[in-house]
Amino acid sequence: MSPLGDEGRAAGGAGTRLENVERVKSGKIIAFEAYGVRVGVEVSTPELLDAAVERFPPKWIAIDDTMLDRRYHIEVASESDDGLDRFRLYVDDSLLGSLNNLDDTMEELESSIQIFVAEFAAPHLFVHAGVVAWKGRAIVLPGTSFAGKSTLVKALLDAGATYYSDEYAVLDEHGQVHPYPRRISMREGPFGTAGRIDAGHAAPETSREVAIPVGVVLLTRFKEGAPWACTRLERGAAMLALCEQTVAIQRRPADTFAILGRVVDSAPIYKGSRGDLEAAVSFLLDTV
Repeated sequence: MSPLGDEGRAAGGAGTRLENVERVKSGKIIAFEAYGVRVGVEVSTPELLDAAVERFPPKWIAIDDTMLDRRYHIEVASESDDGLDRFRLYVDDSLLGSLNNLDDTMEELESSIQIFVAEFAAPHLFVHAGVVAWKGRAIVLPGTSFAGKSTLVKALLDAGATYYSDEYAVLDEHGQVHPYPRRISMREGPFGTAGRIDAGHAAPETSREVAIPVGVVLLTRFKEGAPWACTRLERGAAMLALCEQTVAIQRRPADTFAILGRVVDSAPIYKGSRGDLEAAVSFLLDTV
């Protein structure tokens, strides 16, 4: 279901639709759909489109329908005194950010689009988590930024696991996990600048949707020098911990409880801290 609903899309009117079609022809706007959410990105110069497209969510599909749920606009501001370009990013005509370089602008665009899609996607439920597949089941690693989940995902891939996501566990109504294969975000040091590692070689080898059941969930955070330790959570504590990482918990509480309940009833949920990466990897693979 659209965040705006049919009435919200209809409110755009024929004039808006025709105007946007002309912009598509001019090569300055592209509209796409991902997980049922419709987004448009308009740029002040066509050269910015390629950079923007690289930041779209996995499995996006280009659409002609201009009754969008959200619209972004990127423009190059006037050159400053230091000779550097400035970029302005707007969302639905409100300024989201004024940034000094293109990479930062595209990072902001990607983050905003991902959060918006994650909140309004239905019937899928998005949980902040890294995910890999091992022996036909998903290892799910919930956690926010700086929790070290991408590092653990990368270590599991090095051990032979299959890449599903480093950002979201995308759950369907049965509690199974779907791939969300964007490039892995790795930081220089615990709080450094994020870079990207392409894990395409470790992604599912088929182009069709590959949904798998959850085998184990580990909520862990890196702690320098900490010994490997974790405990299994009881059902109530497990539900609460997963709800804290679910994007649409406030907007879709009934769906959240139903889907997460299926996960908790079918797979063990652990919580702990880690310093030794190898011990955590061995535990996860052995548990599945």
